[in-house]
Amino acid sequence: MSFYEINRRDALLGGLGAASLTALPDVLAGAEASPHLDLESAQKRAWVRAKIMATAGTQTVYTFYRLHTFAYLHEGNLQPLFTTHVLNARVCRPLTDTVYSFTTYEAGIVTSFDTDEPLQDWKNPYTGESVKVWHLYDGPLAVEAHPDGVGTAAGLELKPEGMRIDRS
Repeated sequence: MSFYEINRRDALLGGLGAASLTALPDVLAGAEASPHLDLESAQKRAWVRAKIMATAGTQTVYTFYRLHTFAYLHEGNLQPLFTTHVLNARVCRPLTDTVYSFTTYEAGIVTSFDTDEPLQDWKNPYTGESVKVWHLYDGPLAVEAHPDGVGTAAGLELKPEGMRIDRS
């Protein structure tokens, strides 16, 4: 028999593994009781699209994300350029049992890479050119989720393409 020293990480991982094994019967029982997702139903397809976009209920859904922008010049690693911080507010409501309405507003700022320091001007490290930074305010963008796609009002320049819904 060999001696095995247990550290905090091993104890935590072992405890999580044991906890997940004790919860496994409950998880499996819940999986057996879950309803079948019938994508042949127009109502269910519309509901799935709405849930992917935000929610199928009447609610405003907020999302915050950070977008890091890098450059690649076909040599070495990616070079960090700047970060964009974006707050997205999506106002959601069902119109019928097969149509959901979404109105989206966004606001964002451009900062030095991976910081909270807003940029007013950005200097391109490769060309040396300095350009004025455009912080973003966007909206309202209104779209409707239908069972077989996403529709926008006539005349809008931005026409989102719906995500495919497949199952294997």
